[in-house]
Amino acid sequence: MHEGQEERQSTHDVTTLLRRTACQDKQAFAALYDATSARAFALACRLVGDPARAERVTQEAYLTVWRTAPRFDPSSRSGLAWVMAVVHGVARSSA
Repeated sequence: MHEGQEERQSTHDVTTLLRRTACQDKQAFAALYDATSARAFALACRLVGDPARAERVTQEAYLTVWRTAPRFDPSSRSGLAWVMAVVHGVARSSA
């Protein structure tokens, strides 16, 4: 599988996991966290500039993902983009 194909597959998988998370599937949420948390933390670090604050932002972002997953609309953006938007929103509100 080529890099572009892996990226599309990963994006599809994240979207599927997010849709399952919307149904309160705890295993899907754990898999979603495993698949996206490194990127989420990296984004939080870039946005807040402090690793300790970035950890708190990332934790709050995943709580928000769990609570708001039913609002995810796969026709508007990918699951990964939605999760990163949640991280961005939490980081901005924590500033």
